[in-house]
Amino acid sequence: MRFHAVVQHEALPLLLNTFTTHGGFALVYDWVDGEELRPERELDVDKLHPRDRFCALPASEIIAALNVIYDVHILIEKRGFIAEDFYDGCIIYDFEKKQIHLYDFDHYHPKPFINDRGRLYGSSRFMAPEEFQKGAQIDERTNVFMLGRTAFVLLANNSDLRDDWKGNAAMWHAAKKATNADKQLRYQSVQEFVSAWHDAIATGKTRLSDSIQAK
Repeated sequence: MRFHAVVQHEALPLLLNTFTTHGGFALVYDWVDGEELRPERELDVDKLHPRDRFCALPASEIIAALNVIYDVHILIEKRGFIAEDFYDGCIIYDFEKKQIHLYDFDHYHPKPFINDRGRLYGSSRFMAPEEFQKGAQIDERTNVFMLGRTAFVLLANNSDLRDDWKGNAAMWHAAKKATNADKQLRYQSVQEFVSAWHDAIATGKTRLSDSIQAK
């Protein structure tokens, strides 16, 4: 409730109601159309998994979705929260409308906070080293790591190899810096990372334009 009171974005389903039950606390959200990208989701054997379908989309469509994820987390950073347990299972994608929705913010904390458990909630594919270290500070740089990993998961189907990367080289280098194991060598805020990310996208477009003009 505290999170949604200060973080509103068109990619976040609207929180309609909250109430207490015998089993706990309930939050009721507006319905959104789309398919969840959680890889553990079970499907019929003859169906392509939504995440595999998403990763097979043109790079431009994946990048557009990533940019929305990044915009949301810039806002989250500005509102004083740190992400925990963000992964592809928090993504609903409407393939017809090319529209992304994010949900499941149950473990987002006011920033910063101390890892008091050892292994925090989340998928290891998205988690920074400090999310496994009891006593470590979890801050903006932790979220930078998570957002860099999100790029590798969605633009390279969970590979960090350059050959598997569907974006340009500058974007790959930005994601690699974001996911450095050493917090000091990452971008120091989500805003800094996203600014570098957009610069990298522009660099690729500039080079393509130069190549076309040269021809």
